[in-house]
Amino acid sequence: GTLHVIDMYRQTVEHPWSVPDDLHAKLDLMSGRERGRIYRLAPPGFKAPAAPQLGAASTAALVATLENVNSWWRETAQRLLFERQDPAAVAPLHALLEKSAVEVARLHALWTLDGLDALRESDLRCALDDASAGVREHAVRLAARRFDASPGLQSRVFALARDRSIRVRYQVAFAAGGVADDAAVQVAVELLRQDGGDRWVRAAVLGTSPDQCARIAQRLLRDASRPSGQEGRDILRSLLFVTGAQNHPGNLEAIFNAFTAAPAAAAIESAFWTGLGDGL
Repeated sequence: GTLHVIDMYRQTVEHPWSVPDDLHAKLDLMSGRERGRIYRLAPPGFKAPAAPQLGAASTAALVATLENVNSWWRETAQRLLFERQDPAAVAPLHALLEKSAVEVARLHALWTLDGLDALRESDLRCALDDASAGVREHAVRLAARRFDASPGLQSRVFALARDRSIRVRYQVAFAAGGVADDAAVQVAVELLRQDGGDRWVRAAVLGTSPDQCARIAQRLLRDASRPSGQEGRDILRSLLFVTGAQNHPGNLEAIFNAFTAAPAAAAIESAFWTGLGDGL
């Protein structure tokens, strides 16, 4: 609850290696080491809280500390819960995730359950529906690791491509990039339609495999409602650059076929040939 100001008085702050030898011999690089001040700026009536003794706290007390307003207390409690690997923490963590009114506490509960290898599919579904965009964002990250074991999570995560938070949609782009199927291609296209002007979302979509980029490009080429204007051409050019750089005959043939059948092909002809040509 206070602000600390460190006032350093060292005469020379450069690293000795950055000082030429002839100057080094004439300087006292330790000058000022005995000086300096530390100020603590406190609000009126401030009373220092008792120092936490979390190392000696019970597992139940550590779980409760995940709701503390002080981030150091919360983060230390989470670390200790992970280090102890106490199964007794699992039930109260589930309850915290489902019922806590503190969004950061729900986030700590989510990751602590993961660290205890006790995160259930029902926990992830709960977090994917959370009122907090931050919790949903992290739930997508955790759920994406479990698509193989819990196929139902994939469709639930892909539905968040229409989430109101762009940070959640950004994580969905990464999640879709790890899946090689038509559903993932459709999610990528939907994200490009909605957020193609955002360079980070576009980079997340392009960060998938070259094969997936080729499939996304084919879908966009055939899509009459693809992003238009300069933004749409830039997206298409980037996807085709990756496809060209891969130089896979099957993907190139599919791309040419898609371009031949593309609606309003004249509007994208320049982007098509420059993107593909630069990649090749």
